Amino acid sequence: MLALSQPQAAISQLPKKPISVDQAKKLVLAALTLKTRSLPGFGLELEHDSGPEYADYYNFMGDWDGAEGGSAMLGFYAVDPETGDVFSGTVGCYEISTTALRKLQKEFRYQIGLSAETYKKIKKKGPLCQ
Repeated sequence: MLALSQPQAAISQLPKKPISVDQAKKLVLAALTLKTRSLPGFGLELEHDSGPEYADYYNFMGDWDGAEGGSAMLGFYAVDPETGDVFSGTVGCYEISTTALRKLQKEFRYQIGLSAETYKKIKKKGPLCQ
């Protein structure tokens, strides 16, 4: 009986489901400043073909209206669907952290059943660090 209960305990620590695309988008928004989110025409778009190093992440491109007649890219963001960690998709191994983001990550990790212990075991360094 003891041998059976140990694997079940390990299984119960794993997230019940990954973070959704909508949740990932909210995490990126929480990572950005109010000034950035308030730019004219600001938007986040889910990217589907971001390259092999980004295959395990939800990837978003942030842009805004920019100069007259054009569009300006603000940044590229990668969200780990298992943990909710948000990384810069353009700057080395940079993990983004803000007060609002940490609060939302805590909420979403609770919703998907990700314990602090399991989080430490499955945390990745980021798409450009692999």
